[in-house]
Amino acid sequence: NVKSIIQYNFDFDNEGSIKLYSVAKHGHKMAISGDNETAKSTHSIVAQEHGKSMDIQIIKNADRINDMTFYLLNQYEKAIPFFAIPIGGIPKYSFKVNVQNNYKNNKRSY
Repeated sequence: NVKSIIQYNFDFDNEGSIKLYSVAKHGHKMAISGDNETAKSTHSIVAQEHGKSMDIQIIKNADRINDMTFYLLNQYEKAIPFFAIPIGGIPKYSFKVNVQNNYKNNKRSY
């Protein structure tokens, strides 16, 4: 029954990115925090994602050691449990391709 997720992170020091992957989202950027700051972003859950898992990747660009805090809430601001290791791997993005053939004077145009 989750309609949206709200992610919070603290003290990420702008050292990378946080991306959300699902069957409907392919690397959507999540807000990242600076030094001693909190960042928040809200991400809607679409019908295609109901009953499926999502993957959140935290990518760190700097080599130095840096602790950060990260947590997820649902639309009612209740904590959402998550796993540190993806079960079944990263969700496969479900893309749709729409190709049309138009015939004019026996010539194909795309």
